[in-house]
Amino acid sequence: MQFNNDAGSQKDQAKARMPAPLDIKQQALQAVSHRKNLIVIDHEALPFKQLSRSEMCPRTQIIHWLQEICYDKNNIVVIFSDRHCNYVSSVFDPALMEQENFWVAAESGYWLMTNQKQWCELFKVQDKQWMATIKAIMATYCDNIDGAFVDERSCTVMWNYKNAEEEHGSKFANELAQHLKRLIGRHSPIEIEHGNGFIEVQPKRLNKKTVFKNILKNLKVYSNHQIESCLFIGGELTSDKTFEYITDRIKRETLQSHDLHANSNVENRPLFAASCKTAICVLGNRPSSAQYFVEQKDVQYLLQEMAFKT
Repeated sequence: MQFNNDAGSQKDQAKARMPAPLDIKQQALQAVSHRKNLIVIDHEALPFKQLSRSEMCPRTQIIHWLQEICYDKNNIVVIFSDRHCNYVSSVFDPALMEQENFWVAAESGYWLMTNQKQWCELFKVQDKQWMATIKAIMATYCDNIDGAFVDERSCTVMWNYKNAEEEHGSKFANELAQHLKRLIGRHSPIEIEHGNGFIEVQPKRLNKKTVFKNILKNLKVYSNHQIESCLFIGGELTSDKTFEYITDRIKRETLQSHDLHANSNVENRPLFAASCKTAICVLGNRPSSAQYFVEQKDVQYLLQEMAFKT
């Protein structure tokens, strides 16, 4: 299996650059002022309130502003979440979940809810026997550290240590990561994600690039107009490959749109318009192949401004 080793990290950092800060006021106007606007946001980028040691939900104001944005059917909002689909359904207001232009990818994209308002499995994982083994190993590391716990989902297992003492948690997290690396090996169909306060083991096929492809496929069927603006805010686990794929996909389709007659058959038209405005953002000021960076506190302001301009 492919693990995030030091050599790989150094290579990625060499390719990445420091993105520019996002102009919030300008982007707020651009994101909702066209005939069809796509707004994709990682769940973790939304300002939240803590419900328990393992659960958090977006602040009430955030949900209100998302509702205001979705009242305008020219806007399509997609939330990427690594949480359970039942949990996602519970923390977002039912009125918001019922909006046909509010879509959610849950459990890192294993589940997707589109305009049909039903959870659909995007992936079929035939062999889940590895999950019991990984869960048992992670459970032994919970015995050594207060505040750590194991979270099992449809096809992933996570060791969460966000509420543990930082130095102590990091020490055991590194030990667990090395243990899992030796166990899984290089050619396994599963991989390890080591993020801020957690270690997650999941199928290699379950990644945001693949999920985004599925979302765009569904959007092409759903939308009767080309996308004229796209705002994407990716969190910590959004890889540079995902940012690069989204940027290249939009660039390629805008060029294709330039070459097509305005009255071309809808089925043959690219999803993104020739004049599509884009803002591909990473959460936090750090090296990235994204165009811009935005802090979490600014996401709240951005959504507020977008809601006011809708």
